[in-house]
Amino acid sequence: MKLLALLAVACLVCSAACQINLLLQPDCREVTIRGRINDNADHFGVDFYSTSEKGKIPFHFNPRFGARWGSQVPYIVLNSNNGVQWNTEVNKATSLKPGSEFKLRIFVSDAFTYDVYLDGEYFNSLPWRMDHFMNAQAIRIGGDVTISSISRSFYFNPVINTLSTNPFSVNLDTISEIRIRGRLGDKARSIQYNLRNGNAIPLHAHFRMYEPQNCLALVTYDGRTWTRPEQLEKVPYARGEVFSHKIVIDSKGFNLSDENFSYNYPKPAEVNLFTIDADQCIHAGCDTRYQIFLSKVTLTKRY
Repeated sequence: MKLLALLAVACLVCSAACQINLLLQPDCREVTIRGRINDNADHFGVDFYSTSEKGKIPFHFNPRFGARWGSQVPYIVLNSNNGVQWNTEVNKATSLKPGSEFKLRIFVSDAFTYDVYLDGEYFNSLPWRMDHFMNAQAIRIGGDVTISSISRSFYFNPVINTLSTNPFSVNLDTISEIRIRGRLGDKARSIQYNLRNGNAIPLHAHFRMYEPQNCLALVTYDGRTWTRPEQLEKVPYARGEVFSHKIVIDSKGFNLSDENFSYNYPKPAEVNLFTIDADQCIHAGCDTRYQIFLSKVTLTKRY
């Protein structure tokens, strides 16, 4: 199941005259938006829309405040537009109000719905009304709202999606944080994270799960030569286990961590691409016990 990936940010704070517009690409099923509703807000909206078919909006999320909307209580409209007209609205009262902070999570489910969660609680759903959910090629946020962060999560089938056959790659632009979850095969050898900028690799993190090294090595590639590996403690998990890593990117450099360790790598540099790789199979029928299985990757931009 595939949906979204953020590629460009048009602006940071929305008002009636300002919008965030984000291009989308496949491979993601979830978008999480955190922000604050402006004081005296009238409304704001989030649209998943088509860039190839003018006017098509597979998913429309629209909180409305104030008596001019015909209600004494705030409510949220879910709807879609087929490019010619709006379809039937799905309305529901909400506790959101001007001046309040919120966390909005939109998830594309296996039941062919856009599921909406507010502040961690299920709120409502909108069925797919287009012939295919990939009609959503971009997202826009507009109205009386201030955005603090946007996250997108890539989900994978942990049984069949292995890095040796399906390496992971995504454009970063100005991403602040990356979270990776997955499982090591019973004979897994290595997993590699690369933060890239053109031919250069400001950070190459190599988890080596084979003797005699069995360590985490961090190196930098300037486009011509590699630095000497910096080897750390023994890899803090065993083959066959689930792993969860976080990479934070800021002006000071990179921080790579999980529940067992945290390591700062002070090499400030611009990065625009993130890739995950593993040892490659030498033949099509490679034993899956050697593989790395991804389950979820989340990228967050904070404003």
